[in-house]
Amino acid sequence: MKLDSENRKAIEGIEKAKRILKEIEELNTSAQQLYDKEKYREALDTWQKVLNLDSENKTAKGGIKKAEKNSRG
Repeated sequence: MKLDSENRKAIEGIEKAKRILKEIEELNTSAQQLYDKEKYREALDTWQKVLNLDSENKTAKGGIKKAEKNSRG
């Protein structure tokens, strides 16, 4: 019984991680599309959402740097 409970928790954890990774991927894609349309503020906000989920996300960090540079003029 205990083993089944631990397996269920592990499976739930894996599923949650998969959902978060998918959300991060979608947010990074959306932010890049906003950036490409020169909507730098919206791109920054979207990449910040990525960092809220994964504070070490290199795509979001790089995107924020280039969007900040372009949003300043």
